[in-house]
Amino acid sequence: MHLTRHPNIAFSRDKELHFFDKNESLCPGPLGYLLKFPPRDELKATAEATPFYIASTEACIHMAAQLGRRATYVLIVREPVARAYSCLLYTSDAADDTPCVD
Repeated sequence: MHLTRHPNIAFSRDKELHFFDKNESLCPGPLGYLLKFPPRDELKATAEATPFYIASTEACIHMAAQLGRRATYVLIVREPVARAYSCLLYTSDAADDTPCVD
């Protein structure tokens, strides 16, 4: 089962938010992040998928500063060649210059 179909997980409206890999001064804080998700049922976990976070030390620092120890972080590793190809397709269509790796 794909995680987006799990009844106890509420994913963000957009697949890749890139919320924490932006300049920290542009980050509107935890409330701004939570507003990217549908209204939360107490029984559901919230989730989003931005693969670039794991490749960015700054994004990890921003996540820890904004969400702190209350958050649970889950990393799902994808087969490397499929991930790189997906990143290539994504960045070729992207308006920004988000790199696939640092």
